Amino acid sequence: MDNQNLSDFDEVAAPKSSEETIGSMADESKDKPAHKPLNGRKMAFGCLFLFLSVFLILLLAMAFGLNAKEETILSLGLNPVSLKNWSIGMVNFLFGAIALTSIIILVSSLARRLLSKQDDRVGKSQASKRSFASLAIFAVTIGLWFVTYDYFSQFEMKEPELPIEIITKPTDTLNLTSPIRVEFSAERITAKFEGDGKYDVISYEWDKESDGGVDATGPKVTIYFVDGGKNNGVFNVNLLVKLKPKSGGEIETREYQKEVSIPNQEIYGEITTDKSSGEAPLTVRFDASNIQDPSLAKITNFSWDLDGDGRPDRDGSSYGTTEWTFETIGEHTVTLTVTSEDFNADGTHETKTFEKKITVREAAGTVKSEVWIEATPQRGFSPLSVTLIANQKSVDTQLPRIDKYEWRIGDGLATLWGQRTRYTFEKPGNYPVLLVVTFANGQTSEATEEIIVNDESFTPTAKINTDPEINRSKKAVTGPAPLSVEFDATSSVDPDDNIVKYEWDFDGDGLWDDEGSSTTYEFRDAGEYESVLRVTDADGNESRSEITISVDEENAIVNFGADKLSGAAPVTVNFDASGSRVPTGKKIISYEWNFDLENRAQKQNFIYERAQTSHIFETVGEYIVELTLHTDDGGEYSDSIKIVASYASLSANFSMSRTSGNAPLAVSFDATASSGNVDRVEWDFDDGSASTIEKPTHVFENPGKYEIILKVYDAFGNVSQTSKNVTVN
Repeated sequence: MDNQNLSDFDEVAAPKSSEETIGSMADESKDKPAHKPLNGRKMAFGCLFLFLSVFLILLLAMAFGLNAKEETILSLGLNPVSLKNWSIGMVNFLFGAIALTSIIILVSSLARRLLSKQDDRVGKSQASKRSFASLAIFAVTIGLWFVTYDYFSQFEMKEPELPIEIITKPTDTLNLTSPIRVEFSAERITAKFEGDGKYDVISYEWDKESDGGVDATGPKVTIYFVDGGKNNGVFNVNLLVKLKPKSGGEIETREYQKEVSIPNQEIYGEITTDKSSGEAPLTVRFDASNIQDPSLAKITNFSWDLDGDGRPDRDGSSYGTTEWTFETIGEHTVTLTVTSEDFNADGTHETKTFEKKITVREAAGTVKSEVWIEATPQRGFSPLSVTLIANQKSVDTQLPRIDKYEWRIGDGLATLWGQRTRYTFEKPGNYPVLLVVTFANGQTSEATEEIIVNDESFTPTAKINTDPEINRSKKAVTGPAPLSVEFDATSSVDPDDNIVKYEWDFDGDGLWDDEGSSTTYEFRDAGEYESVLRVTDADGNESRSEITISVDEENAIVNFGADKLSGAAPVTVNFDASGSRVPTGKKIISYEWNFDLENRAQKQNFIYERAQTSHIFETVGEYIVELTLHTDDGGEYSDSIKIVASYASLSANFSMSRTSGNAPLAVSFDATASSGNVDRVEWDFDDGSASTIEKPTHVFENPGKYEIILKVYDAFGNVSQTSKNVTVN
């Protein structure tokens, strides 16, 4: 650099030595402010202040919420009772946390004071201050806790009332797709009326399409919507509830509705088979004839995938029924796709796929089993009704399964089916009966029996048994009036066992008073009576037997009648005791009635001077009604009868999937249409088979006309019966 360039600078600083540099750096560091450490006490007070602020704001918010009206709380989507419980829980949690913290600090401070050295006066003093402070905080916290809890507890909140309406499952009953089963429940309606204590609900009547009919009864029912019904998929399900005021008066009704809309109606039905399992090779017959389109459009195609390979094995309009033999062991899924002539919204034909499971087991070895026929009776006089039972005894410990029982009666006289059957031989003769059983592996076995039917006819022998029994010394049935005697003629005999009529003349006046193999008669007046039995057989032969009834002078007679002994609750029964009598010389002065003798806890006696009265039995049950006669000499004479207040009368009814078809024909039955308080059901399929389930499926193996009988029972043994016919081609 040239010296002349220096003139351009006013001043040029000489370089500093290393000592000067270090010194200047030290001076600069003194001028800069130093970084201060965090103050722990200030941080603690800051956190405490923040916690108390949030705590106070939360308490005020909860108090403000509880002070609001229940309508306001509900409008915010909150439950008033839940809000109160949550608020009290938060109060307990927050105050509990503060109290627990103060106790911990108190214990810690006391421990520090005790563990401090004797000469550490400052430490001991600070520990004492913290102990007193934490103790004061604890006391204040407990006080505020009590006051706040008491304040929040004073609010009375009620659970929001649910709307009085029909409850369904699924909950949303709009835009459904049939076929579908919908559960309907009247539990909220029941809770409303019975909870108020003013009514008893006596019946529920459900009308599926509001057409005035009764489709189901009971507080909870399931209704099956198979198609769109009469109103293009809209169902206004109507519920009629009948109420009985507890205070008395006429029955009242309430009506409720629930809309069910089914805009989408799919093809419905099921695949039926003659068997669902068996040993290989297993041949199964499949039937899809009950599959239908809800619009009544024709099913135009049946496409069967029988071997599970995803390709159709049968395809066409004629394959409503088909057969397939399964050779492979295991579970097979048969798939059927049906096509209707009806169209979807996109212009394609409506289709639906159905599945059926078939289980194939490994074939068993040779069956080692003996079968024989048990015929009861084996001989007798025509017409002879014989019960036939197929019995089995195995050489091995395991009884092989029998798939089919075939009975061949006489020389082509009849063919029957089932393990147990019955046949009536109308004419005399010797009839061979052949039983052919088919085991699960296809092997068969036979047994024979001969039924002998005779045509002899002899005069029957009449014989009387009584209760009470005859007094051997007096050669008569004896007892005081009124004397009730049970007569039994079942010991009467006939060589061809065909007694058809039993007639009784109890008082010996030559007029027949009753009929039946057993009966009861009451002799009200003292005296001797010659009771006569006449038995007659089917050939017109008759026989007589006599027995003496000796009735002594009467004891007191407590005789009261009722115009009905049973009825649907509430049932009003009129009683009349005017037929009661007491021994000569005594006089009835009052009639004491107890209408529920067995209910000792609520026993009430009603005393009247008149012999007639009436009583309403409100609830279902059995009641023992007792009448006590009081006489002018202080005597008491009692008797009782039973009154049954039952549920609504039974009415048997059922539906079936089909009424005719080709053998073997599988038919599904459904007894849910029966009304009343159904406790159990019994089915008789008229081919020797029976069932006790509500919705059985039965296969009719042979052609013929079968009368299907359904019996329904309630809890008291009452029964209702109905029948329908199935024709098998």
